[in-house]
Parts: sequence; C-alpha cells; structure tokens
Amino acid sequence: MNIRDSKDAVTTTLGLQWNSTKDVMAVPATPPPLDYPITKRNVLKKIATVFDPLGLVSPFIVQAKIMLQELWNRGYDWDEEVQDEVANLIQLWFLQLSSLANVKIPCCLQNQQPVKLKEVVTFVDASQQAYGASSYLQIEYEHGTVTSRLIDSKSKVAPLTPMTIPRLELMGAIVGLRLTQSVSRTLRLPITAATLYSDSTDVLWWIRGRGRDFRAFVANRIGEIQISTEPAQWQHVSTNENPADLCSRGMSPIELVESRLWWNGPEWLLNAKNEWPKMQLAESPKVMPEMKKVKQQEAEIITCVTVQASQPQTVARPCQAVISTGWRLSPTRFSSWSRLIHVHARARRVLHKMSKRGEKLTSKALSPQEIREAEDEVVRSCQREAFSNEYKALKSGKPIPPNSQLIQLSPVLDEEGCIRSNGRLHVAEYLPYDVRFPKVLPRGHWVTKLIVKHYHEQANHTAGTNFVLSQVSEKYWIVAAREEI
Repeated sequence: MNIRDSKDAVTTTLGLQWNSTKDVMAVPATPPPLDYPITKRNVLKKIATVFDPLGLVSPFIVQAKIMLQELWNRGYDWDEEVQDEVANLIQLWFLQLSSLANVKIPCCLQNQQPVKLKEVVTFVDASQQAYGASSYLQIEYEHGTVTSRLIDSKSKVAPLTPMTIPRLELMGAIVGLRLTQSVSRTLRLPITAATLYSDSTDVLWWIRGRGRDFRAFVANRIGEIQISTEPAQWQHVSTNENPADLCSRGMSPIELVESRLWWNGPEWLLNAKNEWPKMQLAESPKVMPEMKKVKQQEAEIITCVTVQASQPQTVARPCQAVISTGWRLSPTRFSSWSRLIHVHARARRVLHKMSKRGEKLTSKALSPQEIREAEDEVVRSCQREAFSNEYKALKSGKPIPPNSQLIQLSPVLDEEGCIRSNGRLHVAEYLPYDVRFPKVLPRGHWVTKLIVKHYHEQANHTAGTNFVLSQVSEKYWIVAAREEI
C-alpha cells in the first residue's frame, strides 16, 4: 500500500478501516434493509458483522447483546419473527449502524515526547443488564503534560439467573482484573503498577477482607483478585466519573463520538497520580453482604474457653500464652489430637451460644469451619509458648532475633495469628495454601507429639518416617522433624 497515494488512504482489514493519512480506525457497518425480518438468527448475524476485537465501541454493541438475551428470555425460536416492543428497539439499533462509521478511533496512544511514567488504569461497573470494564493508558511526559487514552474494554450481559447488584459488580471486577492483566502483558508493564476503580463500596470492602469470611461465590472471586493485586490498588470512583458505566448501560454511536469520558476517562486522569481520588478508609464494617452466617453472628473473635480445676467454682477464661497442666483443656490432658480439637470446638460453640447474638447453631455436628478455628487456636497457643520472642517480634512488625531457630524459615503471621513458614514454596501457586505456607511447630511440644501420633495412626502404625513426614508436611513444618517423628 502506498500511504502517499490519496486513493489508498483508507484500507479495510478484517472488518476495520484504517485511514493512513489521519492514522485513525473506524468500525464500519451496513444497516439492513427496512423489510429485513427481525428474528433471533438475523439479529445474531448482524451483531457478528460488527468486528470490534478491542471493545472500542462496546457501549453500542452491548445494547444489541442485551436485546438478543431478551429474545432468549421471551422464548423466541431462531426464525420466529419478533412482533413486540423489542422489535422496535432492534430496528432502531439497525438504523444506528450507519452512524458507526463516524466513530473515529486514534491509533496512536503516545505522543512523540520523552516519557516519564506509564500506567494502566481500569474502571469496572455493572447494572442489572450487563457488566464490564474499560482500560486506559495514562502517560506522564517529562515536560509535565499528561495524556490518557482508551486501550481496551470488555462487556458481558448479566446472567438470566437473578443476581444482586454487588455480585454483578464483583463479576465486573473480575473482568477488569483479567483485562488489566492482558493489557499489562501486552504493554510489558507490571500489574502491580496498575490502578483499578469501582463505584461499589461493597466490592472494595470485600477485596480488603478475608475470603474465608464470605460465601463461596464471593470468596472465590476475591481470592483471584487478591492473588494478582493488592487491595490498595483498588480505589473508589463516583458513578458519573466511571466510564465503565457506559459498558453496562449502552450508548448510541452519535453519543459515543462526543463522549470524552469514554475515550479519555474522567478529567482527573489528565492530572498527576497524587491528584487522583482515593478511597477514604473508614473502619471496616463488622457485617457485610455475602458474609457467612457464623461470621455475622460473631462481632468479635471468639476465644476458646478454658476451665481451671484448682478453683472450687468453674471459671471461664481465655487461653494463655503458657498452657498449664491444671487446665481442663490443656493439650497434656489429651492423648488424641482429634479429641483435643473436637473438645476445643465444642467449648467454643458453648461460648458462642452464651453470646446471645444472632441465630443459634442448631446442628449437633461440628462444621469444618469450627474444627479449623479450634485447630488454629491450639496451634497458636503452642507457638506462643515455644516461640514467644519470635511471636512478639512478628506481632509488632519487627524482625525476629538473628539467633532464632526459625530464621531460615522467613516466618510470617497469617490472618489467624499463626506462624507460618514463607520459604521457596510460596512461588509454587499450583500447590495448596497450607503446603506453600505450612504452620511452624516446635520439636518436643505435646501438641507436636499429638499431631505426629495422629498421622502415624492414620497409616495404621505401619508407615515409615518418610511417609509420615510427607503427610505432616502438607500442613505443618516441624523443627527437626525427622528426630521428632
């Protein structure tokens, strides 16, 4: 192609038009004739003729997707002609196809000036009908100017199954995360330098929470978000400044041409990053949507109950750092790890019933969560006793003593306050969390002996040291494990 020849100024490739003189793209489309039968098959055909791989005109295309979904919802067959009010909306969308060629999209994302900083900024949003995200490349130049241009966007129709707006907003956040990952890889920019915006405070608090506190739908998605990004990368934006709102509600081509919000993002995106809006971090609400019922009933963390036998009356008190053999729930009074954990879990449940908060637990069987929390409590008390100096240092955010026996394990405190090893396995994302970050146990402690005995009994007392060590290592890291086993 000769770009100097005006006859060849516009080139069509894969449904896109490129004007080499002005260096702009267009998404051409031809409206059907007025007598074109409006059927589900023909609507899908016409949507497929609009080739928009980067989602640059997705606010217009999402309108047709929503209408096509409505035809499915109303039970139309593929070749059954639509006669109701949806036909008028589809006919209007067909007529607007001729205006789509007026939407000119600049190909160049960067000016011919020395660049100081590049950053990907993504916005996410959702409505009852659709959800989506749009990504922008914000460039700050050395002489002080800033540009911001749309790179990519993606929109999806909401599921036919009724779903709350916060859940749809979370699905939009997942679309925004994956879109940001794809754009960052293409531009060779680190995902950790990206910033993502949502106008849903529920989603922002979920991302700043713990996945185990929420139902599976929310927990799985915020888990994916927290693996790739930090909560501080997610900030709040008002709805009228959120360009992704156009992905979820739709826009005509004429409106799209004039929309600076869509092509360049909100006005503050043309300022330095320190002038962007930030989420005002108030105290995290104790009860949030999609939180598990057990967590809704706990306003505070429940500590395990211990009973001191030396006193004439029964006295309830929380676990101490040093476990006394006179206490009824002391590990030294048990010869079975399973029984120790189940008794602790029952005691915690009794305390929960005495709290008089929320719906009482009616099931007689212990839930996996109750067993897991009791196990964390016992292990945490064991660690406080055996690694008191290390525990205090980690709790206060200070480095552990250089002569500590845990120095090679790079220990960290998890969300439950248990010491975990943070070794080389932390990069093996395909492994389970407990294998990558095993809980550290001291050699010679009674809790450690009960755990080793538990795994030895599971193998019917026939397994050797290597087998028991492999089973224990799936969850725990014992100091001098072979000698202990």
